[in-house]
Amino acid sequence: IAQVMGSSKLPSIQRYVENQPRGEGASIMGDFMANRPKSNETMMANVLRNISPNETNTMTIPPRMAGAAENAIENARNAGNAQARPFYEASKNVPVDNSTVVSLLLRNPKIEQAISHVSKDPNYGVVNKPIGTVEVFDAGKKFLNDQYESLSREGKNNAARLSGDAAKEITSAMDTISPEYGQARQIVANNIANVVEPMKATPIGPLAETKGYAEKAAGAQREILMPNAPKALNPSEIRKTVSILRDQDPTIAADWTRQNLNSIFKESTQNLQSGQNQFGGAKFARDIVGNKDQKANLQALVEESSGKDAWKGF
Repeated sequence: IAQVMGSSKLPSIQRYVENQPRGEGASIMGDFMANRPKSNETMMANVLRNISPNETNTMTIPPRMAGAAENAIENARNAGNAQARPFYEASKNVPVDNSTVVSLLLRNPKIEQAISHVSKDPNYGVVNKPIGTVEVFDAGKKFLNDQYESLSREGKNNAARLSGDAAKEITSAMDTISPEYGQARQIVANNIANVVEPMKATPIGPLAETKGYAEKAAGAQREILMPNAPKALNPSEIRKTVSILRDQDPTIAADWTRQNLNSIFKESTQNLQSGQNQFGGAKFARDIVGNKDQKANLQALVEESSGKDAWKGF
């Protein structure tokens, strides 16, 4: 039937081998199968070189990947801050009406505490500056926000709420006193909402969190970017992620892809108790492209990291 339908000639080859004198068929297939693992290994080495010529220290690749992702997020945040900076600068020396100062300080002891702290703490940049300016109250707001985050992490939710409410009170007052201050805040808020948070919602966000021991980080990164059964990850997200990473570290995506494919290949083709694994190549193919979504994602990863010619090697 295979011959009539014009499909694979393998059945004919099989019949030929079976019909050889006793022993000769086994010899033909035995030589072929014995050479198969080495042939797969040679083929894979060529493929990996097309993905990345860099045989870098593998322990450095997971930290580089996490660092590139973290830098991408930080640079996106800094870009918004840079756009807002001229407006912040214009608002810094705007005087705060004395009645407003007194009202804020007397009505909320948390604000009084914050202003007193930043006036002495060099980390907030307003030591010994007169209290009655937007700059000093903005520093007090930053202190209260820091306090809010610290108390929240400690589980002191009521105390954290008081600090958060005090920070909002300062913000509302400064927006009224200086339109530039409000405009600067809006620029930063828009950047967070439209650029930073959407970036963190891609694989870039979880990749940035994979810090620490390289062996553990490598496994976490593979689950993020090369899951065996992808549920939401798609080629478009992968291409976007690789493009962002490449802007931070031009070769990290290619080096990372090479490292992980090489690792999977070694796992799939490791020797069996009986000797060499003659079917390791097939297992490797199943492990990297076991379903159509996994295959589409891998193709996007390889092509975006190293080009379409690199994918042809598979």
